[in-house]
Amino acid sequence: MKIKTNIWLTYCTNALIILWGYTSLWKLAEFDKFKHELYLQFSNREFSEIFVYLLPAVELFLVVLLLIEATKKIGLVFSVALLTIFTIYIVLILSHFFRSTPCICGGVLELLGWKSHFFFNLFFLSLNIIAIKILNKTRKEVTGA
Repeated sequence: MKIKTNIWLTYCTNALIILWGYTSLWKLAEFDKFKHELYLQFSNREFSEIFVYLLPAVELFLVVLLLIEATKKIGLVFSVALLTIFTIYIVLILSHFFRSTPCICGGVLELLGWKSHFFFNLFFLSLNIIAIKILNKTRKEVTGA
């Protein structure tokens, strides 16, 4: 049972590493396009200017946290937070809260409609929560708590 649990933890964590790595590298590779779409979304230029650099940096930082065993749990917690924020953003888009809704996701994710993107996020959010539960359970078994 423990091997199966570790496989699931590895699967969930690796899926998140691929997600955050892919999205951050796309934003950096297509920086001008990402910047333009971010400016279209938010009318506050200063806000956009901060986020255009902060978002890919945070996503790359998450990859690093998830890769290191000692920081995996904090990486998973921050990942849940970021996925939750992005999912709320999509809910606002689906609710027609914004006047303009360019996709700042990048690459293949741009091809998804907003409803599909919502379910895509829910899938990764679920994987993320599963990984946290498995990690907590595994650490309790190791410490005997």
